[in-house]
Amino acid sequence: MEKTIYDLELHESLKINDEMRLIRVPGGWIYQTVHPDTMLCESVLVPFNNEFQKKEPVQKEIEEPKFNFKTALVELGVEKQIASDWLKVRAKKKSANTETAFKAIKKQILLTTHPANDCIKKAVEKSWSGFEAEWFFNENKNTTSTSSKNVNDKWKKSDT
Repeated sequence: MEKTIYDLELHESLKINDEMRLIRVPGGWIYQTVHPDTMLCESVLVPFNNEFQKKEPVQKEIEEPKFNFKTALVELGVEKQIASDWLKVRAKKKSANTETAFKAIKKQILLTTHPANDCIKKAVEKSWSGFEAEWFFNENKNTTSTSSKNVNDKWKKSDT
């Protein structure tokens, strides 16, 4: 492959023809012409300019799509408003909305076998910045036993 002026190392020269040569210098190139009949030497400094430099195609790194916590929740089946509310709870508690955190939460939601919307709604209601299946079951157990107790108390009162 033929060397171009852009490929020259500092102080390296390139013969253009019998009368002219090019020298790479800091900041550009010196074009030097020697007139054979008079033996006069003319030099001209040409400042560096990469306008005509052949550019090799730059391979762009393929950017992975950025993770969006709210979008991931909505795709999981959480209503937009509930997802927004939960993000506020998480922000107040300084929880990071990372893909890793989402995957852990999703895993816990799947353990409940309940709809994701119900799980996250409970997390909003209880101001949980995270979610664990055990918390969900414990909350539902407490709610069920409390309501059962009230119903039983109601029946006891009517019997007497």
